Amino acid sequence: MRRIFVTLLVLAILIQPVLAMDVGITPDSPLYPIKRLLEEIDLFFTFDNVAKAEKLLKYAGLRLAEAKKMAEEGKYRYVDELLKDYGNDIRRAVELIESAKPKDASKIAWLVVNESTTYIKALDELSKIVPNKSIKIAEMQTIKQSELAIEILKDVDPAEAYKLSLSLTNRLLKIANERASKGENAEFLLKESEKLMNQSEEILNNVEKTGTITNSNDIVEEIKSIIDEATNISIIKNRDRNVTLDIIEKGLKIYEKLGIKGVFK
Repeated sequence: MRRIFVTLLVLAILIQPVLAMDVGITPDSPLYPIKRLLEEIDLFFTFDNVAKAEKLLKYAGLRLAEAKKMAEEGKYRYVDELLKDYGNDIRRAVELIESAKPKDASKIAWLVVNESTTYIKALDELSKIVPNKSIKIAEMQTIKQSELAIEILKDVDPAEAYKLSLSLTNRLLKIANERASKGENAEFLLKESEKLMNQSEEILNNVEKTGTITNSNDIVEEIKSIIDEATNISIIKNRDRNVTLDIIEKGLKIYEKLGIKGVFK
């Protein structure tokens, strides 16, 4: 047993350069199961939660890259399974937040949200190659898992959860703006942005008494950008005005709670 353990440990160290490669071996290769096994061995011997989350998110991105390559080659049958594996990797990364130390929990949550923007854009590119219901589901899962990361974090570090909620709202609104300007559907992104603004307000209400949240410049700029993005979408898409106006109203309420004045002068 000890010999097997040592062998696996050595193997995990040796395969690091291989796992650092881009797409490399794809699902249509007989060597692909070995590639995936090596990834799991690599994760097994990664004991730091933040490092493990980084690897899981890297593998999630790799699944999207593989799905794109398979779609470009017309091998569509692989796409659905790759998207499922992509979603599982993100889920596993988010689950690490619950068992991590407070400081590490915040780092993992930020990693998840930071990568979510890249993933959503990658999924959008994939949808242009092969229209597939699974791609939309994967996009929804990406956003939902990011929201879950914030939800878990708010019980550990509410101040960071608040900042993260605003950051994710801003990111989703920027993507929604890009889609709206092209005449594409941005309804789901807008609804999730509205939900996140409600969450931000709720977190702020819960921690107001602690004084842990301050109206720092980055928060001021984040809220200002959210209001700007929502205003722009409201102008582009009249039918979405109820949602965007609610987001703007929530942003202005947060300004008021933080005692911020004269931002738009």
